[in-house]
Amino acid sequence: MEEAVSRRVRVLPADVQTLLLLAAADPSGDPALLWRACAALGLEPEVADSPGIDRLLMFTPRVEFRHPLIRSAVYHGATGVSRQRAHRTLAAVSSDGDGDRRALHLAAAAVGPDEDVAAELERSAARARDRGGWSAAAACLRRAAALTPDEGRRTLRRLHAARAGLVAGEPAGAAELLDQVTPALGDVGTRAEAMRLQAWTRFQLGEHTTILALLIDAARAIKTTDLGRARQILLEAWGVVPYIGKTGLRDLARVTLETPRSKEAPESTGDMLLDGFALLDTDYPAGADLLRRAIAALQENGAAGDEDLQWLSLGCLAAYALWDHGAMQDLCARGVRSARTEGALSAVLTRLSYQALSQQLCGQLAPAHATLDEERAISAATGDAGRFDCRGGIRAAILARQGRAEEARDMAATAIKEARERGEGGVATLVRSALALLDLSLGDSRGALEHAVSVYEQDLCFHSTLILPDLIEAAMYCGKREIATAALTRLTPRATASGSPLALGLLARSRALLAQDGDRSRLYEEAIEHLEQCQAVGELARTRLLYGEWLRTRRRRRDAREHLRTAFGMFEAMGAEAFAERARAGLLASGEQAGAHTPDGHDALTAHETDVAVLASRGASNQEIAEELFISASTVAYHLRKVFVKLHITNRGQLAHALGGQADGRAASEALLVCAV
Repeated sequence: MEEAVSRRVRVLPADVQTLLLLAAADPSGDPALLWRACAALGLEPEVADSPGIDRLLMFTPRVEFRHPLIRSAVYHGATGVSRQRAHRTLAAVSSDGDGDRRALHLAAAAVGPDEDVAAELERSAARARDRGGWSAAAACLRRAAALTPDEGRRTLRRLHAARAGLVAGEPAGAAELLDQVTPALGDVGTRAEAMRLQAWTRFQLGEHTTILALLIDAARAIKTTDLGRARQILLEAWGVVPYIGKTGLRDLARVTLETPRSKEAPESTGDMLLDGFALLDTDYPAGADLLRRAIAALQENGAAGDEDLQWLSLGCLAAYALWDHGAMQDLCARGVRSARTEGALSAVLTRLSYQALSQQLCGQLAPAHATLDEERAISAATGDAGRFDCRGGIRAAILARQGRAEEARDMAATAIKEARERGEGGVATLVRSALALLDLSLGDSRGALEHAVSVYEQDLCFHSTLILPDLIEAAMYCGKREIATAALTRLTPRATASGSPLALGLLARSRALLAQDGDRSRLYEEAIEHLEQCQAVGELARTRLLYGEWLRTRRRRRDAREHLRTAFGMFEAMGAEAFAERARAGLLASGEQAGAHTPDGHDALTAHETDVAVLASRGASNQEIAEELFISASTVAYHLRKVFVKLHITNRGQLAHALGGQADGRAASEALLVCAV
């Protein structure tokens, strides 16, 4: 078709061909610009009325070809000289307020290196960045570099283009640019920046093995000439901590402590984050104090510009390390919004990972799945394989909390295998923590102990601190008091230094597990009091479960049933099936008859299950339900499987009858809500 159009265009009068080429060279479709360009080349307005032109081109409301192939045929069928003349003309008649369009046309018209055009493109890239158009900025800078005559300036523009591409989530293009600049690197600052960008390019491509070494080398290279920049690079390096193992973490901590901030410079939020992370491994209380101050500063003041891209993400990591999930959720939500506004897809991916991690820790399991589904979609679209779900570790943790044992173990096995191949000790630690939690939910204390001990021995200051309460529970249920005591010894100063309600609640719960009978009730009540002040409903439910199980062994059945019943309801509401079953077993053992199922069956459905069931009973597909409830189709299928089991049915056609009046009641409630609004 394109060749046929080209033949047809070539027999048209010259002025008609010129008009068509001007239209093809400017994708904006602006009629005013086209007519100004025609006038500049001496074309009369009547050329638009030439016979047959209406079969190729429309002029209102926008200049538009009738098929994209026609535009392509017109443009590529013209000679190079003709195309350059068209672009020069369009650049010349572009309005003063449209510098971006002018720059692009000048670039297309250039036949060789041209510093004036390159500078114009660089200014256009800056405007694109200000609008959040990082991909457009990268394209402008790439073309600017190609047109730059001076080698040193060309290298800098390629580095800037690579950086913009990384922010936009385009690592393949960044890698190509960095390959071009490597032979031309000059001063130490340029070499350090190239190493830094190379590290983050590999990160986004999923090649994590050498990232930390590159970032440390970059910081060391620039330390004597630009201490502030060296510390910024080290702060960025802490962003890969969730992936690396103990050796890498200690290397990074040591280099950070060897690179103290200048005494003359005021302490920034970034300084508090950097020094706080470095101290966690050797002086946890001092590190925690700095991180608490940094988190408070971020919550109060936020951050600005480029600093915001890393500080909010690292603030999420700091809150995770200190068990401050309220702050973590706040910073994650703000971080995702900020990254979306700035068009920084790379930062969106990082923050979605942390958001999903925070959601699962707070018992928001279905939303956590939806967050990871979005992250996976963005990763697939951009080719950024670096962050997706910590290699499956976060998804495995969500599945573990849900008690979906087979799926969790399958995902964990794959994640651990890939982590070993890539040397990602942090990912393996996160996954083993998830498996320990799964085994605890299933009542397999020995399996939980094995996984928890492996995490404990790594003692990564992030994942390995959070495993301590689970290790203490598993050890005590296995009769390994000495292991539980050692874990409590490590936990006590860390939880105290954190000071968050979650940390203090888990510390009190852990102490209760080791305490004499006379102190246990007080410690469990203390744990519940702390945990009721935070958003980690899963840990509150687990505390009530442990308390209820212990009360039952002390023959305090009425008190036991109160806590077990509450725990059961909380687990059911969040979709934590295995923990809910463990609570139900405790209720049955204490004399409770209702257990997991009420006589009506569907009354035991959670709110999420009811919403899914009602929509499915009306004939909605899984995808339609997912769009209605803002969850993934796989989450819909998961809820429907649970609904079928609880209602004792086998297919969707039985839903309406099994739900009885509940579907009509839900519809009536929705109608009343609409009327009220």
